[in-house]
Amino acid sequence: MAGKAGSNGRITAASSQSPMVPTVQVIRGISKLVKTLREPVIPAPTLQSFDLLFAGCMDLFPAHHQVNAVGYLDPHQIPPVIYLQNARLMLHRHNLTTKNTLSARLRAVDECTSIARQTTRFLARAMSDATGSPTNPSSGHERWRGPLIAAANAFLCTHIWRCNLFLCLRTEYEDALLCVRASATMGSARPVNVACGRYLEFFLQRLLFKQQDGVGSVDTDEEMLALVSGDLQGSAESSWVWKDGEGGSQPNPSSQMSPTNSTPLAANEDDYNWSNWDGILDKLQRLLQAERQRQQQTQQQAPIPLTLPSQVQQQPAHMPSPVSPGGSETPHSGSSRIRIADIM
Repeated sequence: MAGKAGSNGRITAASSQSPMVPTVQVIRGISKLVKTLREPVIPAPTLQSFDLLFAGCMDLFPAHHQVNAVGYLDPHQIPPVIYLQNARLMLHRHNLTTKNTLSARLRAVDECTSIARQTTRFLARAMSDATGSPTNPSSGHERWRGPLIAAANAFLCTHIWRCNLFLCLRTEYEDALLCVRASATMGSARPVNVACGRYLEFFLQRLLFKQQDGVGSVDTDEEMLALVSGDLQGSAESSWVWKDGEGGSQPNPSSQMSPTNSTPLAANEDDYNWSNWDGILDKLQRLLQAERQRQQQTQQQAPIPLTLPSQVQQQPAHMPSPVSPGGSETPHSGSSRIRIADIM
């Protein structure tokens, strides 16, 4: 049963039992989004309008397609949700442009990272079964690999890649590891997945260099913002690094991104033989360990809160005024106060 219309003619979440109905709504939303993406910057009211639209689409999905659902999710059931997640990411990623303010660009990174984390939840459910979990797979046969490879289309590969870029930029390395395991499982099932892996490897090299070079906040570094935008630079309308006067970069024919294509491309035929997923996993493991050590050092160096001696803490709120040598109380202006001499 695809769903029933309510009294107002609109399909409600409770009545939708198939992803077909919300998928149609998502496609309608995407058609509106395509027109909006032609604008140089998307204003906040428009962002809010699309967020409400896509949230309504999400509510129409069946219960097992919801973000907070648990249990195994067949990889073949993921694409309808990925279409929605990708549309949301495209919406907010558009505001990474240098024509926007820095605060608006950072909000765009925040939103894209949040969408990437939600995508990871769906992948985690698709990569788990009775024999193990995606983060701690068992030694036995992992039954989720076959269905995931079968469901690996170009759209899913590129969306996972986009999510990975934002997760790595914001040091969400645990979620990034899970996404890379999904991409590594897909392997060369789709040529675009190989190109995505090559781009991600280069992205991590630059990220490591920035961290070792002492760059304080990589999410405000112009090079990293351009790299995390990924295939946004593959369009002449949305790109800023390919334009004179914006970003100071000139097109490079051997670049991993083509200015006339929306996906990462291999520079030559030999690049399609790339398969260094293990190298990416190793880099992410090292980044994760370094991030954990940094967090531990930050906690150890945190200032100890200053507390008064227990004797002072136990004093009543209003203390009697000290008695003068003549036997009379020393007058105080206003309410009684604790002096340094009293504490000593």
